[in-house]
Amino acid sequence: GQSYSVFITALTPRPTLYIFGGGHVGLALSKVAPSAGFRVEIVDDRPAFAARERFPDATAVHTLELDTAIGALPIDRESFIAVMTRDHSFDGEVVAQALETSAKYIGMMGSRRKVSKIVESLKSAGFEDDQIDRIHAPIGMNIGGATPGEIAISIAAQLIDVRRRSEEEATTAPR
Repeated sequence: GQSYSVFITALTPRPTLYIFGGGHVGLALSKVAPSAGFRVEIVDDRPAFAARERFPDATAVHTLELDTAIGALPIDRESFIAVMTRDHSFDGEVVAQALETSAKYIGMMGSRRKVSKIVESLKSAGFEDDQIDRIHAPIGMNIGGATPGEIAISIAAQLIDVRRRSEEEATTAPR
């Protein structure tokens, strides 16, 4: 009989990075993340900061109320969430919503003091330690970044690390 050779390639969709907060670091991250293989969507409640022309590298820009934004987005296991809004209370709110999703990554920008305050409020809201352990905070790899660009690169490095580790686990998992 005849034999055929077949070439099969798996096309994995680019994961989506949702950046909550259209400030300086969000802007810098929106520029670097696409080169690391991420689709970028910006979410801010201020139209001036969620302006399409401000984020030419983003796939989409959304003006949404931050306390309900996550519910309006198609967050799934391939979603990465970076939280860097202008206000602690909004950050806590977005993170609390994010913990209710299957997002692969949830990162929150902030000082250790701010992070521990938000963690305390999440615990008092009833979140368990294993849920809180999903949060990467302070966000990014510790490379001593100080400028928005440096912080964005440290975050992109962490996103790549999380994505590659989960790909490795998927290929080495027993069938």
